[in-house]
Amino acid sequence: MGKDITQKSQVIDQLSGKIDDTHASLAQLVRETNEMDAFSLPDVILSDKDISSFFADVDAYGSIKQSIQVALGYIKQSKQDTEVAKQTLDKQRLQEIDAKISIQDEQDKIKTNEAEKARLLSLSKAQQKNYQGQIAQQKAKAAQIRAALFSLRDTSAIPFGQALTYATQASSKTGVRPAFLLAILTQESNLGQNVGSCYLSDTSTGAGIKVTSGLAVFNVMKPSRDITPFLAITAAVGRNPMQTRVSCPIGGSGYGGAMGPSQFIASTWTLFQDRIAAALGRSNPDPWNPQDAFMASALYLGDLGAGTGSYSDERNAACRYYSGRSCDSRSPANTFYGNSVMAKAASIQTNMIDPLSGV
Repeated sequence: MGKDITQKSQVIDQLSGKIDDTHASLAQLVRETNEMDAFSLPDVILSDKDISSFFADVDAYGSIKQSIQVALGYIKQSKQDTEVAKQTLDKQRLQEIDAKISIQDEQDKIKTNEAEKARLLSLSKAQQKNYQGQIAQQKAKAAQIRAALFSLRDTSAIPFGQALTYATQASSKTGVRPAFLLAILTQESNLGQNVGSCYLSDTSTGAGIKVTSGLAVFNVMKPSRDITPFLAITAAVGRNPMQTRVSCPIGGSGYGGAMGPSQFIASTWTLFQDRIAAALGRSNPDPWNPQDAFMASALYLGDLGAGTGSYSDERNAACRYYSGRSCDSRSPANTFYGNSVMAKAASIQTNMIDPLSGV
């Protein structure tokens, strides 16, 4: 892969060089054309050139015009070739990242398994008795993990064991990895702690108040887009729209109004409502119900490409979930979200999900 990437980079450099050379040639042709355009009929008559020389210049003029068209066509084709080469290069780089992550994960698992095998083989009779105590400790640790509270945004925390059940159920419907889904919801919960929650207070303007302080907040919800579906959603699930938590606008710009753990705005929730209901086998899904929110996030992340399970696809899906754009080094906040989610997913898999396997 490294060789392919190097070769593709060289091809892009060569194409870029050809485009630059053609631009220089084109500039010279345009200058020559402008010089010929500047000649008038009196210039031709009064010049010391004979008629045959004049027509030779006309032929040269036509040839230059034709050369300009050829050069423009060459530049267009070279640009198209360069774009294709860049897209292929980007794809190869993502494949390289995925391969490295996959190899590292497999190496870590092999090291852990081999160490466990060596330890088991070295056990004496007395140590075997002690091993039963270790198994009991593992079961106790697993029980602690399952009972530990898993924080969710704008609703009560639930036991991790219950969260994992919901994530596994959503994964079976969408292919989105449970650890990745749990990481997304953890990230959203952390953002909620920083930004806070709001209540809608004015259904005509979309203004609201801070839940913790009661201070007025503008743009809690976009009136033309989200208030009508928000009122319909809360009515269907029996919630008071003026006492139901939604997100506050971030940094005083844009709009808030995202609902529950999955942080869907009301107009987006309505687009997924039927799919969520079908996946769960019930009508009127509730954005603040953890099971419904898990399924909603998994469906959306699956649409964004996270169902493949590859590192690059999951990371880009996380960035799109946050901002609507793939991870991009030119957008640090956007990329930070994707990187943070992937780090959390690795930690959740290693420290919380794997210890529950077979226990």
